[in-house]
Amino acid sequence: MYTVTVDIDKCEACGDCVDTCPSEVLALVEVDGRQVAQAVAQDECIGCEACVGVCPTEAITVTED
Repeated sequence: MYTVTVDIDKCEACGDCVDTCPSEVLALVEVDGRQVAQAVAQDECIGCEACVGVCPTEAITVTED
């Protein structure tokens, strides 16, 4: 199992991670009045780190539990 964490202070809500994830783990959601990426389906993560590779602000980490 993997845990996907998004640093909302770094996230610019570009959506690249959402579009890239093959398992649809991430989605753009509203947090504190602004759009950010968040892991909405943690259990679906396959640990490929595609989201990490496309994030222009390095806001995403994937760790193995």
